[in-house]
Amino acid sequence: RTMRNESCLKLHFKTGARNSTTRRISKDMTSKTAQQVTDVDDVFNLPDEQKIAIPVAEVEALKKRIRDANKFSLEETKTRNVMMVGRTRSGKSTAVGVLKDPCFEPKEMSIFSDTVEPEFQSFALDDITNGVKYTLNVIDTPGLKEVKKMGEDARTDEVILGTINYCLKNEITKINTLLIFISFELGVTKDDFDSIQTSLEKFGHDKIKIGICVTRSEEKTQQWQEKIIGQLKEHSYFSKVLEKKNIQISFIGCVDADKHQTVTSITDLRRLYVKVYQLRETLLKLIFESDTQVMLVDLPIASGIKLGI
Repeated sequence: RTMRNESCLKLHFKTGARNSTTRRISKDMTSKTAQQVTDVDDVFNLPDEQKIAIPVAEVEALKKRIRDANKFSLEETKTRNVMMVGRTRSGKSTAVGVLKDPCFEPKEMSIFSDTVEPEFQSFALDDITNGVKYTLNVIDTPGLKEVKKMGEDARTDEVILGTINYCLKNEITKINTLLIFISFELGVTKDDFDSIQTSLEKFGHDKIKIGICVTRSEEKTQQWQEKIIGQLKEHSYFSKVLEKKNIQISFIGCVDADKHQTVTSITDLRRLYVKVYQLRETLLKLIFESDTQVMLVDLPIASGIKLGI
C-alpha cells in the first residue's frame, strides 16, 4: 500500500508538473501569437483553438459603456443649400440672423451694403415637432444694383452674378432653395420688379423651391400681406411667375433695438416677437420642404460665366 501511495503521489506530481508546463507553453504561444497579429485580418485568421467565445450580452454591455462615454455622438441631419439674392439693403443678411435666432437684432442701419463679397454660413436647426435635424448652408450674395461709398467703384451685376464660382469653391455644388429678398416698405418700384426678374432669370430653376421674401414685415397686418400678393398677381410679368408651383411669396422681419424704445408696453413687444417667430416658421417650412436639389452648373447663370471648377 505504501508503494502504491508513493506511485500515486509521483503520478500526481508529474501530472501537476505537466499541467504547469502546458500552461507555460500555452502562455508563450499566446504571447508569440499576440506579437504576430499585426492587423485586423490576422485576428480573424487565428486558429479556432485560440479564439475566445465572448457571450453576446457581455459584448453588447461593453459597447453600451463605450457609447455612453463617447464625447462625439453622431447626429444625422438633412442638408439644405440656400442661395439668397436681392437688391442692396433688402434684408438678406438680417434674414440669415433671424433664421438662426427669432430674437436676432441687426446692427445699426446703414444705407451702404454690408455684404460686399459672397458670404457662406452653415448652421444646424432641430425641427422638434417632426424630430428631424437640418443643416443649412446659406450663401448670402452681394446686392444687385449695389450702392457704394464715394470713391469706391460700384460692383457690376455681372461680377455679382459670378457668385456661382464662390459656391463651387466652397464645395456647394447643388442648390435646394432660392430666396429672393425685396423690401416693399416704400411701395413697389420698377427697381424692385427688375431685381426680382433678374434674380429669377439668372438663378431660377423649375425643380427648386423659390421664395420671394418680403422683408420688414414684422409690423404688417395680414390684410397688408394679402394686398402685396394681390398686386403681384395683377402684374403682367409676375402673374405668370406666380402660377408656377415651385414659387411662393413669403414674409420676414425682425425686432431691432429701436423697437424696445418705441413700443408702449411689454405686451406690444411680445406681439412683435411672436409675429417674427411666425414669419420665420413659415420661411423655414419652405426651406425644409425643399427636398429636390439642382446642380449649380445647371442654373441659367452658369451659362454666362467662366466657372472656376
